[in-house]
Amino acid sequence: MTRPIVMWPHPVLRRPAALVDGVTDEVRALWDEMIEVMEAMPGVGLAAPQIGVPLALAVVDASEGRGQAVRI
Repeated sequence: MTRPIVMWPHPVLRRPAALVDGVTDEVRALWDEMIEVMEAMPGVGLAAPQIGVPLALAVVDASEGRGQAVRI
């Protein structure tokens, strides 16, 4: 199950996001979840705060075909 998208003016969207301190298994799992949420929505990018996670982390699908996002 994917997390819901947080809508403005939710407080998590108003405060600064924390920097990611290393790529851990938890961060990799969050990336995967963010890609899943992004692909379920009509968009090509998603920031962690948009799903209620106050981290400076984003995913972007810059591929020509949807569903081909990669972590970079």
